[in-house]
Amino acid sequence: MMTTVPLAFKMHIILAFLIFAFWPFTRLVHVWSVPITYVSRSYIIYRKHKV
Repeated sequence: MMTTVPLAFKMHIILAFLIFAFWPFTRLVHVWSVPITYVSRSYIIYRKHKV
């Protein structure tokens, strides 16, 4: 069924499948638990140094 589909669309589908496959192993899993804070949150984690 996908033989007549353009190559760009096939690559789009494959990329979507790969994203869904790797999703559980990334920090993106937490987006469903606290979606509001992820909009403004930086992906760099800063930790305070203990003195």
